[in-house]
Amino acid sequence: MGTDKRRIGMTRTLKAGFDEALAQLPEALKSEGLGVLVVYEDDAGRAVVKAVDPMRTMAAGDPALNEVAQEVHERLARVLERLE
Repeated sequence: MGTDKRRIGMTRTLKAGFDEALAQLPEALKSEGLGVLVVYEDDAGRAVVKAVDPMRTMAAGDPALNEVAQEVHERLARVLERLE
């Protein structure tokens, strides 16, 4: 996952191809109580999975939302780590 502050997403390029990544996603998301992520195929035929990182949005700066944003960030990070 990148650390570029100009981006609001979390990205992971997988060893798996597109179809295999799509097959892995539902269970990985379900395990964290989450829903949809963006999946696309790069020029090398590998799947790339993206999610909006709530810690890079306005939610992170709002004291009322920061705790929830951090929890969602951690869950999304675990989902991306589960994928190959």
